[in-house]
Amino acid sequence: YDKKARPYLYITVLKEEIGEKIEFLKAKVFGEEEYKIHKIEKTDKTMFNLPILKIYFNKASELFHARKEFNELGLQKYEYDIPYHKKYLIDNDLEPGQRVLIEKEGNELKTIKKTTGEFDAKLGAYDLETLFTDKFEVGREPILMASISKAADKKYKSRIISYNTAKVNDLDIVTNEEALLFELNKEINELDLIVTYNGDNFDMPYVKKRSDRFKKDFLINDAKIKMKRHGLDNAAELKGKQHIDAYQIMKFLQRTGSVNILKLDLENVSDKVFGIKKEKVLPIEINEAWQTRDAKKLDRLVRYNREDAETTLRLAQEFLPLFIEISRLTSQTLANSTRASTSVMVEDLLLKEISKRGIIAPNKPYEPLIRERLNNPIKGAFVKEPLAGLHENITVLDFASLYPS
Repeated sequence: YDKKARPYLYITVLKEEIGEKIEFLKAKVFGEEEYKIHKIEKTDKTMFNLPILKIYFNKASELFHARKEFNELGLQKYEYDIPYHKKYLIDNDLEPGQRVLIEKEGNELKTIKKTTGEFDAKLGAYDLETLFTDKFEVGREPILMASISKAADKKYKSRIISYNTAKVNDLDIVTNEEALLFELNKEINELDLIVTYNGDNFDMPYVKKRSDRFKKDFLINDAKIKMKRHGLDNAAELKGKQHIDAYQIMKFLQRTGSVNILKLDLENVSDKVFGIKKEKVLPIEINEAWQTRDAKKLDRLVRYNREDAETTLRLAQEFLPLFIEISRLTSQTLANSTRASTSVMVEDLLLKEISKRGIIAPNKPYEPLIRERLNNPIKGAFVKEPLAGLHENITVLDFASLYPS
C-alpha cells in the first residue's frame, strides 16, 4: 500500500564533484528498459571522509540492475545488497509480531503507526501423506491424504481429506486428488501463519508440483508459492502470509543447545519436547491402508496424519513467542527469523542499531579480502596446556556458564 516507498542505495563522491555527479546521474538512462533514477538526495553522512548521496529507484528490480552500471562508472556504493523489505521495516521502525494501525486512502497508505494488542494471527498447520514407491522425487507420486489443523480456543480443529478410499470417522472424502488440492488450498488461504514440518523441502514444493500436473496453480493470496534458496536450505515464500517451517525452528534450537534432541523426526520431537509418544506409520503401511480400504488400518492412518499436523501446530505455539520477540528485536519477519542463523540475527540487530544512529553499513568483504583475512587470522586467546599427572587442591570453575553468548 505504501506507494511513496522507494528502494535506495548510497554512493560516495568527491566533494568538488557533487553537483556534476548529481546532474550526470539524473540525466542517465539505465538498462534495456531505459529507466531513470527516481530521486537523488544529498546527505550529511560521510564514509572515509567522502560525502554521500542517497539514490532512490522506482522499483527494487531497477536498483538491482543499476548496481552493475554503478560499478562500471567507478561509483562506490553502500547498502545496495540489503533486501528491500528489511530496509523498509528498519527505516519505518516496524516490528513484526506487533500490531500496527494503518490509515489508507483508497489503495494508498497515508500513515502507519505501532499500536498495542495481543498477537492473534490465525495459525494453522498442514501435513501430507503421499504414495510410496522405490524412487522418491518431490511431486512425482500422488498425494493420498492431507490434514490441516487450526488453533481454536486452546484446542485444535482438524480436517483430514482423502479420496478413492473408504469412509471412516473424521475422514472427509472428495472426488479426486485435484479436489483434495483445491480444498487444502482454500483452507490455507484462511490462515495468516501457515506452519509445516520440513515444508520448505517437502509439503510446499509438493503441493506446487502436484497442482502443476493438473495445470492448476496452488495460489496463496492469488500468487504462486516461491521456492528460494535460504543459506544452505530451501525456503518457501508466500505472498501476504508467513510460512513457518517448524523443522527449521527445531534445527535452530538443537544447534544452539536450547533443546537436547539428536534426531529431529516428528515422533522423536513430540516425545522429547512434549512427553507425548506419537505412533509412526511406515510409508508401505500408508500405501496399504489407503489401497486396501481396510477400516482399522485407515483409522490408524487418519489418526497419524492428524497427529502430524497437530504436533506441528503445537511446536509453533510452544516456540513462536520466542521468535516473535526475536522478530521485534531485529525488525525482521517471522519467516526470516525462524530460518536465520545466530550470525544473521546479530547482523540484523546491528543493521537496526546503526540505522537508529544514522550510520551507513559498511560493505561485506569481497573474496580477495576474505582470503587475506583467512591467511592472516587474528591471534586467539592464550590457552594454558594442562600438566599431566596427579594434582591436589583442584578448584572447578564452570566457565561455560559465564561465557558471553
